[in-house]
Amino acid sequence: MSLLRISNLTKKYYLPSGKERTVLSNASYTFPNNGLVSIFGKSGSGKSTLLNLIALLDEPTNGVVYFNDENIFRYSIKQKNDYRNKEIGIIFQQPNLLENYSALFNITLPALISEKSVKEAEILGKNLLKSINFNEKLYLKKCKDLSGGEKERVNILRALINNPKIIICDEPTGSLDYQNSLLIMDILKDVSKNRLVILVSHNAYLVNKYSDVVLFIEQGVLKT
Repeated sequence: MSLLRISNLTKKYYLPSGKERTVLSNASYTFPNNGLVSIFGKSGSGKSTLLNLIALLDEPTNGVVYFNDENIFRYSIKQKNDYRNKEIGIIFQQPNLLENYSALFNITLPALISEKSVKEAEILGKNLLKSINFNEKLYLKKCKDLSGGEKERVNILRALINNPKIIICDEPTGSLDYQNSLLIMDILKDVSKNRLVILVSHNAYLVNKYSDVVLFIEQGVLKT
């Protein structure tokens, strides 16, 4: 059974002029169950649209996303919420952290939402932080006092806290310098050993260095 499969995914928008714009056209692919899969293409090619459909942040004009051979667009509201919170972890380009709260609190928030106790969530969060050698003094700091690279690590760990099967990353290194970009990619590569990581990027160097599979999108067309 494939963990994640997309079939004939199409997304169209209607412009104020009434004209139709296709941003994703009949995309089909069966993803591996683990490994780092990069989706490479220019800005506006349809990369983020594809991620949003897989993450149930948008609905297609046509086509299906299958998770464990089930059509996610037919899920009930509860099933959709469980899918977003437990089965996938989303790493956005901007961390969108609660700046006045600690790094540890931000990381544990999805676990608290999924009704884990505060104690259990904190244990999970601290174990994740230790796994990447994140200094204890740092994770007790408010996020507004962390560097860009530190915030991105918090962003990643927040996505991992509920042990999802799929991690979705939208340009996670887009605002980072070279050294911090390598650090983040090293973490994602390690994470991909036992789960599927889907990465959108227009950084050809990072894509070629770290990816197990590279998919290309050009003007909404997915090429394998």
